[in-house]
Amino acid sequence: VTMDYFRTGSGAPLVFFLLDIGPSFSPELPLTALGAPVGSTGVGCVNPSTFLNAGLVIGNADEAFLTITFPAAVRSGLVGFQLTQQAMEFDTTNLVLHSSPCGTQVF
Repeated sequence: VTMDYFRTGSGAPLVFFLLDIGPSFSPELPLTALGAPVGSTGVGCVNPSTFLNAGLVIGNADEAFLTITFPAAVRSGLVGFQLTQQAMEFDTTNLVLHSSPCGTQVF
């Protein structure tokens, strides 16, 4: 699973890549409604009580990537699971969050 985050002007973004395994997106709520600082942009779509932090990446040229490889031995056990993914940037200049669009796939 490869995730990509891009925001023009972010420079070297500090990005958290979030995953959630479940039957559907969590209700999309503005980040500020989830407790993010005023000025944060985007919505949260992963369930706040069940999401996993898949990794933290310091990107460059306004972009950050993360690839997760599932071991061959567990891949057959993932068939039918839905994976929701979202990237969340912490803007260290303005001390706010920016979220990516939500994505999902079924194994």
